[in-house]
Amino acid sequence: MAAISPRDPIISPRDSTVPKSPPSPAPTIVSPRREIPTLKAVNPDDLKMRELTIETKRPSARSILKPSPNFAPEVKENFAKVHSNELISLPEVRYRADFKKAIQGGLPLKPVILSPSHFVSKSMIEHLMRNKKDSALGVKYKEGDKVTWMEGALHTFLTPICPIVMSGDYYYKNGHQILFTEGKGRQVILSASIQPDFEKSFENEVIMRVVKVQEEAIEGQDLDSLQPLWNLASDSPVNFKRQLKEYEARLQKHMIYHLTSKHRLPALKEVRTILDPSQALEYIDQLIKNSHLDEQVALVNQFVRLEDHVISLEALFSIYFQLVRNEFSVFEAVLLQGYVYTIDPPVIFARQIGVKNVNILNRLQILAFKSLRRHSPFPSLKIIGFNDYADKEAIVLLKMIFPDKTILPKQELFRDKHYSVREGYALVLHNNSDAFGQNIETEEINSSMDGAIGSCSDAACQLQRDRVDLLNYIFQ
Repeated sequence: MAAISPRDPIISPRDSTVPKSPPSPAPTIVSPRREIPTLKAVNPDDLKMRELTIETKRPSARSILKPSPNFAPEVKENFAKVHSNELISLPEVRYRADFKKAIQGGLPLKPVILSPSHFVSKSMIEHLMRNKKDSALGVKYKEGDKVTWMEGALHTFLTPICPIVMSGDYYYKNGHQILFTEGKGRQVILSASIQPDFEKSFENEVIMRVVKVQEEAIEGQDLDSLQPLWNLASDSPVNFKRQLKEYEARLQKHMIYHLTSKHRLPALKEVRTILDPSQALEYIDQLIKNSHLDEQVALVNQFVRLEDHVISLEALFSIYFQLVRNEFSVFEAVLLQGYVYTIDPPVIFARQIGVKNVNILNRLQILAFKSLRRHSPFPSLKIIGFNDYADKEAIVLLKMIFPDKTILPKQELFRDKHYSVREGYALVLHNNSDAFGQNIETEEINSSMDGAIGSCSDAACQLQRDRVDLLNYIFQ
């Protein structure tokens, strides 16, 4: 197998009909760019795993970006006018409370677009957006809460996206920090996407339950009408508690149904081969590098042992595919001015599977990009800034997927800790949100990325749980 250059195209000859976007002009970035090393090819013969026979399948409507809806003109206008290189006047506004006063004084709210997967019902969308508790620091679900364990897992497949104004730029140095822009504000796009939640303290209670192979098989089941338990039993705490276990099992099966091609997780005794973390990483890297392989087919019946868990790679990849599809369907529909996408791998959400294995999650996200990139040129995506503090090769792999985009370490977008891209693109930030609590309203600057962005922006106002028009724009 010949060495693969980061600039080699990923479209195979049989995919030559796929539309291609012209290369983006190189952005003007104040900080210097550093050289990316040449990627060495991995010999498939060295991989200690089963030989694969990969079939080609035609893309379904749900394996490509969602068709662009006909958003109201005011929605398009609010997103289109976000040019993050320009600072706006923001006198005497710095913290969350200042923004709340400004909103009360007439500063307009911006539209929020909610982008769910097809298997998240409208009643569940409303429940998840309106019924989180104030804060979920150190705790997810506890008795009396409205959002249950499995509903929190389902929130992974519902992403709120909106324009916000920040009073400074986020950076990390011995903790989460904001460098203020002193009387000025920066408009950015906030993606409040929910990361797959593998926090160590909540073992087997959140997303692990929909990817982990257990002693008994779990047969998935599609729920045609998905009503939150709180809607059905909120008048009786006793009834709520009595129905909770069965309800959680139904939600678990609902997600498994939609995340696996066979609509099930096998029993542990059915699994013939289990990859170790290094084998899984090499295997996923091969899928990223080889444009002839269909990753969704190749991951069926592939399992990895992470810590003491045997996990379905197919189900885990499907989670990232849904996340990426939900986000980029919105970005490509409304950010026609171009956008800069940033990635900060949240280690805290990976502790249950081992922080040392977080690169597997990064690779699955990159593989999801590849899967969508096969059928979309992503014309509005201009730059990806990946925080490569723990995964230097991720940037090399992203360059293979997006040879016509600028890919660089996230820190190179921020000279002297301030955003330094001169083109009028929209900067997309993530607050690494929590599914169970509205932490963006309550956390302080140095507590988390959620707290830092929430403390120094109008994000809490835009995503206010009782906002009348919060559910006006659902992109399903």
